[in-house]
Amino acid sequence: MSPKVHAAQGALSAAILYPFIGNDALLFGLTVFFIDLDHLIPFVRDCRSLDPKRFFAYHRAVHDYDDYLALSWFHTAEFMLLLWALGFWRHEFRVMLAACLFHILFDVIKALHMGKPFLRAYSFVEYALRREGKRTRHTA
Repeated sequence: MSPKVHAAQGALSAAILYPFIGNDALLFGLTVFFIDLDHLIPFVRDCRSLDPKRFFAYHRAVHDYDDYLALSWFHTAEFMLLLWALGFWRHEFRVMLAACLFHILFDVIKALHMGKPFLRAYSFVEYALRREGKRTRHTA
């Protein structure tokens, strides 16, 4: 989804949650948006650039490849497990976990709508098992 959509999701969800969870709603909304910073990792790896226009072109092009397999580190089961474990130490990590799951729900819905439910691996293990014969790099 576009940054504008995730920004709107983060702002709206924070506004709705604020009466129930107070200031944690701000953390929730920011996490909904900033989880996508992990999309910079493959872009910088493949393009060796931080150019915003090229970044968005790079990610739009992913959908053109039927054999592409994406790995977004902050969207993985391992990252969710890390947030869950850290939640025993600080409750803010549980808020972040809930926000990540909320965000990913919308990503999955979009992938299903596009007819590409397996575009992304949701685990490092899944990525290692599925990457054989898949495109995992490209340039914009």
